[in-house]
Amino acid sequence: MNNLSAILFLVLCYTTDMLHAQSATKSKTFEIAGTVISQTTKKPMSFASIRLKNSLFGTSSDEHGKFLFKANHLSDTLEISFIGFKTKRIALKTILATTPTIIALEEHHIEIPETIVVEASKEWAKELFEQVIDSIHVNFVQEPILFNTVIHASQAKDDFTQQRTTINADIYFGNGYNPRKKRNDFLVVKGTCITKYDSVSAQWSPFTPKDNTLIYEVNGIFLRDVIAYRDNLFLNKKNLSHYAFDVESEDEATLTVRFKASTLRVGVIPFPNLISFSGKVEINKTNFSITKIIMSGIVDEDAMIEAFNKSTVGELEITTEYKSSPNGKLYWARSLFKENFQRGAQIIIDNSFIATGVQPIHDNDWTPKAQNLCD
Repeated sequence: MNNLSAILFLVLCYTTDMLHAQSATKSKTFEIAGTVISQTTKKPMSFASIRLKNSLFGTSSDEHGKFLFKANHLSDTLEISFIGFKTKRIALKTILATTPTIIALEEHHIEIPETIVVEASKEWAKELFEQVIDSIHVNFVQEPILFNTVIHASQAKDDFTQQRTTINADIYFGNGYNPRKKRNDFLVVKGTCITKYDSVSAQWSPFTPKDNTLIYEVNGIFLRDVIAYRDNLFLNKKNLSHYAFDVESEDEATLTVRFKASTLRVGVIPFPNLISFSGKVEINKTNFSITKIIMSGIVDEDAMIEAFNKSTVGELEITTEYKSSPNGKLYWARSLFKENFQRGAQIIIDNSFIATGVQPIHDNDWTPKAQNLCD
């Protein structure tokens, strides 16, 4: 009996020590440092994307190719990527054992026979687009932000004008993720400030009230649809396989990539629309950040007739420009907008942006106002 008690006591002590060790390991923060260089030239690579494979956290290398950040788990893997180079994956345990370490990236050469130059260009454009999206996290604010905004709207039956009803938008994470780990429909931009309104133009089809209520059958495309599909493409890669890509132009500072999707179903039955999305994105070649996004949505009338025996028209384009801020502060941008629907009328919608910590104010004309933080 005494022997059994002694054995149980030893097992208990061992288990307690193990739990303490595990707890200490979990609470410990590991510092990961290194330098990213080109395997060919041996020169440091600035603005390389460095991120944890199984985490939301990441950073980018500085002008000397160096990076430094903290990790909580050694079981993760570090992914290092750069446009035109092969992505490298290294276990954190390996890096920690040799910190500071040198990480050499190998150039990604593509042999392009003359007969398939066009197809290779499209494939390269898609790869470029995906790597730019994968690098967006570098431009995201890392500190959590809680921000609430309320947008009020009104409805008028007499002139068949409808405006969006009240919206409550709670932003839980500055890096653009909501509690369900999906990125919210807004872009967080590091070191930049929105100084221009979005220019939005649309041609709406007529709509018909039913039973004197404010329920409408709207044959057209909604601004919220274009915003949702734009942000889901850029932030969550949603419907990426439906898009085709091509490089439109390139100069010393900028690359412009065009994209176009096959017809996608938007909305819910009984009032869905079949819409073709297209656009272009301008990319800063220095750090591969996004400087402009143009997104268009056009209702596919032939597809609508074939699928639902319904003819419809609708076209909308959104242009968003991002400009550098001299003071280099961190901001997020949340789009505030109104939607007007009028019989057969062509309308212009301004889509403004509000900077971090500024509560939006609306006057009677729905003109969005915000403190200018770009000075």
